[in-house]
Amino acid sequence: MTTNATAGIRDALRSIGDSIVAGDLAKASDLCARAMRDEAPNSDVHYLAGLIALTRADPHAAIPQLRKAIELDAGQSLYHHVLGRALASVGAFADAASAFARAIELEPARADTRLELASLHLSMGNADGAREACRLAGGLPALDDESLSRLGNLLAELDDHAAAADARRVLAERNPHSAQAHVDLGTSLFQAGDEAGAVRALDTAVRLAPHSAVAWFNYGVAAQATGAREIAAEAYRRAVTLDPGHVDATMGLGVLLQSGGDLEGARMEYESALRESPANARVLFNLGMTLDQLGEEEAAERAFRQSAEHGGNGLYRVLHLLSLPRIIPAEGLTQHRLAFEERLDELSRCRLSLAELSNLGTSWFCLAYHGRNNRALLEKLCASFRSACPALDLVAPHCDAPFRSERIRVGFVSNHLHSHTVGLYFAAFIQALDARQFEVIIFSQDGPEDSVSRDIRRHAGEHVRLGRNFETAREQIAGKRLDVLVYPDIGMEPMSYFMAFARLARVQICLYGHPETTGIDTIDFFLSHAGCEGPDSAGWYSERLLLLPEQCAYACFPRPDARRSSKTREQFGFPAGRLLLTCPQAPHKIHPDFDRMADRILREEPRAQLALVHGGPGRLMEQVLRRMSARMGERARRITILPRQGFPDYLALVSCSDVVLDTPHFNGGKTTFDAIAMRRPVVTIPGHTLKSRQTAHLLDRLGLPQLVAATAEEYAQTAVAVAGSAREQARIAEAIRSADGRVFGDPGSTDAFRRLLLGVCEGEG
Repeated sequence: MTTNATAGIRDALRSIGDSIVAGDLAKASDLCARAMRDEAPNSDVHYLAGLIALTRADPHAAIPQLRKAIELDAGQSLYHHVLGRALASVGAFADAASAFARAIELEPARADTRLELASLHLSMGNADGAREACRLAGGLPALDDESLSRLGNLLAELDDHAAAADARRVLAERNPHSAQAHVDLGTSLFQAGDEAGAVRALDTAVRLAPHSAVAWFNYGVAAQATGAREIAAEAYRRAVTLDPGHVDATMGLGVLLQSGGDLEGARMEYESALRESPANARVLFNLGMTLDQLGEEEAAERAFRQSAEHGGNGLYRVLHLLSLPRIIPAEGLTQHRLAFEERLDELSRCRLSLAELSNLGTSWFCLAYHGRNNRALLEKLCASFRSACPALDLVAPHCDAPFRSERIRVGFVSNHLHSHTVGLYFAAFIQALDARQFEVIIFSQDGPEDSVSRDIRRHAGEHVRLGRNFETAREQIAGKRLDVLVYPDIGMEPMSYFMAFARLARVQICLYGHPETTGIDTIDFFLSHAGCEGPDSAGWYSERLLLLPEQCAYACFPRPDARRSSKTREQFGFPAGRLLLTCPQAPHKIHPDFDRMADRILREEPRAQLALVHGGPGRLMEQVLRRMSARMGERARRITILPRQGFPDYLALVSCSDVVLDTPHFNGGKTTFDAIAMRRPVVTIPGHTLKSRQTAHLLDRLGLPQLVAATAEEYAQTAVAVAGSAREQARIAEAIRSADGRVFGDPGSTDAFRRLLLGVCEGEG
């Protein structure tokens, strides 16, 4: 403040200050008015009058007083700072920005002004300006706690969670006994993808504040993300005990129970949450998902409908529009598909943000199992999403530039590059890329650490952990200026599906981790195999096909660990003298056409027993069995649903089966390799594209074309004949033993993939 004041002004300023300290703003305002009336004009008096008016939520009265203060003394940065705040509060953003800029010009070290400017830019929708203001504020020495706290909050609002965590870490170190500081730090670490760091911070928070429901809830979220299910469950329960109305904690416990297979427990938690918040669209949707898994289809549909009604025109409305039966009905599939297509018109009129996309799931995933050509439907789905969320459209700036002459920069984006079918399919492809020709970058959000993921990352030049925020993750990929972006699987989860809508590399390729066309117009190529595609298959893909040659296997799949348990057929519950035919596929893969073939098998061979295996929590396989029973009647008594097996017991089940039955329209992937490793006969019937021809391809390479049926009748006849002949099973086992090197670990496919990548780059260069 100015110092060249008369004695009267100094007395007035002292009285005004005392009144402000005492909290008597009305008296302070009166004293300002008296000083302006009785004394010579003074900038400090006008500044204080403006500050008092702003504090009393009267910015319109504050602005002229602050302007007068600046007129009297334009060199005080504080005057410009407070004027900027007043102007911003009345929506005069451009004038406010000018005031803040002048304050910074006068006093560059004002962190509070830079943070006010960042907040202003956010209000104006200028995220880049806000980031720059935060960057400059964060670079100032010795920020006080208030500025650090505000900086962390602004960075979190900008979704720059790593930078927010840096600011909040300093604040927590300065204030080690502040539970809130550790909660804020844990939240930012979690959003930045550091779940383990988040757990440590939030563990400190709950120790400091054991009665904070908020701290326990956030602790539960972070613990759940690290797989610490028991800790997460206890944290959610503590949060609900402390705050019975904490709907998010109740729902979090429900999600935890649901994912662990305790569907009845999850149902109880969701119903409890709905008693507190009956119109909560998210809880209603989760309840619907649980009821669907429990096989209560009508109740599930009611919950989905209510979720859409309460969710407005956004996320939950879209989720309802995209719903499809998880188990293919015996009748009416065409009607379901037509209704889905009609709802896509409505989807295009919805409005979605990028942030909402990660919560959509991929309910259309099940289209792949219908045995129909989905190209037009998935192309329309892509167009509808682009209309509903224009922010999906992005072209990275480097994509217009030609390929560089040095190594090709190739990125792989997937959350499944570990001991998952996708990781097992493509680990060798990635590892075989010559570092002299390719610079390999792996991108992922989630996924466990195991031997497969470690091997993949060891052979890659870099592994980038993508942020949970979709827009941030997209920027991370774009920032690597890739020549080629490879999606090993698209359609299994929302991150990779929606990421593919952007042009983040000159060439974008989808592999067959989910062997179905994407329908996305920014995916240029789909990798398949010449021996796995039918004559009309090109019409099933929106992408151009890249074909591995017939001379190699369609994957360089590692030989499975064949250490099975000693469990016998009788211990699985199948009596001696029966023929055991096992279909180890997930319930959504089992098409009604399989029912017809299984019925023929059971009808023709009275000794036949069919084993199905639960694919996960829920009663979806029971829905399949009900559908089968409606067709088969008494014969369905010879169908047994086994609980989900541990891997050694699963291999034992396959090993003691007379025949493994492949599913039509969408074959087994890893399960077929497992059956071959156990040297068991696999009977298949090929369709049009790789997803329904991959098993036939493997059998051809093993010299076992007799196991490939041309018709449903032949499928049943082959299964019955092989199951009933121990001699034929022995011949097949010997054929597999002598030829399985043509199936497992075939290096020809990795070399072919490398050459295809070089070819598409040369074609685009």
